[in-house]
Amino acid sequence: MDRSVCQLFTFLLCFGCYTITVAQTPVITVRCSNPQTNCGTQEYCVDVEFQSSLPDQEIFGVNVRFFYDDDVLELIDFRDFQGEYEPAAPDPPIIITSEDAGPALFNFDGPAEFINGAIQLSGNGPPIIVSTDGWTKLFQMCFTVENLEMNLDTFCPSIVWDLEQDPANGGFLAGDDGVVITVVDPDPNNESLPCDENVVQFNWEYIGNGEPPFGQPADITCTNANCALPVASIDLQGIVEDSGHRLLWTVHDPMDISGFYVHTSTNRSDWTVLGYVEGKAIGTGSYSFLNTLPQMGYNYYRVEQVESSGHRHLSRILQLTGASDANSPKLRVFPNPVSEDRQVTLQVWDDEPTDITIYIYDLSGRVLFEQIYANGMITLDLSDLHPGIYILSATTGKGRMASKLLIP
Repeated sequence: MDRSVCQLFTFLLCFGCYTITVAQTPVITVRCSNPQTNCGTQEYCVDVEFQSSLPDQEIFGVNVRFFYDDDVLELIDFRDFQGEYEPAAPDPPIIITSEDAGPALFNFDGPAEFINGAIQLSGNGPPIIVSTDGWTKLFQMCFTVENLEMNLDTFCPSIVWDLEQDPANGGFLAGDDGVVITVVDPDPNNESLPCDENVVQFNWEYIGNGEPPFGQPADITCTNANCALPVASIDLQGIVEDSGHRLLWTVHDPMDISGFYVHTSTNRSDWTVLGYVEGKAIGTGSYSFLNTLPQMGYNYYRVEQVESSGHRHLSRILQLTGASDANSPKLRVFPNPVSEDRQVTLQVWDDEPTDITIYIYDLSGRVLFEQIYANGMITLDLSDLHPGIYILSATTGKGRMASKLLIP
């Protein structure tokens, strides 16, 4: 019997003319590319692209895990999916914020925000073949820019892909799964196969010594974010009144304005139109709108200006909490941020004594704590919670109150 081994690990057994092929594991590299800034919506988006070391590879699923400076960006969503790809659990992505990790691990000026999400091929269509010599876009990630009045001609935020601790591959956190990518299995009876993951970091350089801080921001891929003087200047403000949320805006625009659509959202991604306000004969002027039925928790608003020419402009995004009511219960949380002993006190005012159910959610909506208490002062021990931002909710028979809770 004569045996030879080809470069692609194909073993040819000439005796009996049998061919056995041992598949090679592909290396799939992911990167962010093509940054785009929209001053009207305060959104910054990047394409997420892939490249394969072997031909004819098709992405099945990706755990999308990365860090960024929370003083610069805030994730909105994954969108613009190509082909038949779609979000997968956890959806929406899990978001964890750490004040200390930003400077200590990544040389950020602000807190590090960690995103853990996923995308996957649906069962409704063919997968996309990943390029070996170029880059193949599968989806887009979009963020709110925390300060679009930075007046910068170059905006270069860092997006740090999370990898296993492999310095040659850009990884740093021991015991972490990092970005996990699988490819489609040619066997129709199976869904996916593993691959080796690699990344191209975005506006961040890895030092490569395996010790924190692992690297530093780098101005490599930049875009224009000079939004100090937008085309249409809409100064949007809001007031929480007993009757609801009152939106107030002043327009400094010489164009003839037909009117304004008022949009609302509870997640900064899915927007609905609340109402329409007629424009004035001359664009410059002041306007208002009252939302008498705000949602519990956080409410987001923006105003869309419609000009007679057909052009449209969006205001900045405004955040307000649920409206107060003279007869509704009130919630006070202190200290907030939470002190070093991880003790926090809640004070609930209600004219009718009743049981109170306290919930604590992470920013993905997962319930981390639930307990029923008697009306009055309540002390909670939060030593089991990691540093980050949480939502604390108190529910009585007359309504629900919510507050953002910061654990440094």
